[in-house]
Amino acid sequence: MTIVLQQDSVLKALSGGAETDSFLGNVVELAIVTSDHKRTMDGLLKLGIGPWRVYKFSPENTENQTYRGEAVSFELTVCFAQSGIWSGN
Repeated sequence: MTIVLQQDSVLKALSGGAETDSFLGNVVELAIVTSDHKRTMDGLLKLGIGPWRVYKFSPENTENQTYRGEAVSFELTVCFAQSGIWSGN
């Protein structure tokens, strides 16, 4: 079964008390892995999620890069946004 969320339903859930009565439960962190972070951020901005902080990790600014215990060079982009109210509890 595929569940499709309509944009207005998502917007309604993200506002007006979603932090206390959310269809997702008590969400602290949600991760999305994507091949196009700019497109993903643009889409999420349309849903009211943002602004975004973007961090890039590469051999130029990160030492001792490894993958599964082996030395490798890679680039990684990590983007953070806050949505709603977080009490820290």
